[in-house]
Amino acid sequence: MPELPEVETVRRGLQQHVAGRRIVRVEVGRERVVRRTSREALIHGLTDVVVLSADRRGKYLLLPLDSGDSTMIHLRMSGQVLLAAGDAPRPAHTHVALTLDDRRELWFVDPRTFGEVVVFDPDHVDVELPELALLGIDPIADRFERVPTHLIRIQLLALPPSLRRTVGGPSRLLMTISMSPSLSRSPKAQPRPRLSARIAGPAIAEISSKRPLPRFR
Repeated sequence: MPELPEVETVRRGLQQHVAGRRIVRVEVGRERVVRRTSREALIHGLTDVVVLSADRRGKYLLLPLDSGDSTMIHLRMSGQVLLAAGDAPRPAHTHVALTLDDRRELWFVDPRTFGEVVVFDPDHVDVELPELALLGIDPIADRFERVPTHLIRIQLLALPPSLRRTVGGPSRLLMTISMSPSLSRSPKAQPRPRLSARIAGPAIAEISSKRPLPRFR
């Protein structure tokens, strides 16, 4: 399963090689990857439009178009976005093929067909892609402030789905940054930890000496 850094790598490749290019032809194979709308809707929305840039929110790849719409690509479990010469043989499970104005092709390949490609109106994202509208902070794209270090109790809180950005348990995260999931200490007994919220990634380090922390089962 592609994790957030892998999706960011795909975004950077799209920004470098696809942004600014016009899509001149759209082919859709298995309709499961366009299940949110239809084959016709994707072909209509992507034909003869220019990809303005390549953005990302969480694991959602977003391609703004000069038509005013945007394209959302989600890789899910096994999806890939590949760029190849126009005469290159297409791999098995190529479900969407976009021919660009430089004769190269952009392929969406997904053996398990859990991924999807959607053209949507950004002004109505809350209706057309409600899960995208609910996404919160992004650990790569958004700016984080350093977590206060003068307080004495640290407890890691797993975020709800509307704020979660990556897949990975809190225990694994804490092992990576060498901290215990629950740390109660005296300020004189141990040095103050320095924990960057950017390092914390898909979680928030909630530090408080003045109010009790919520308990989770």
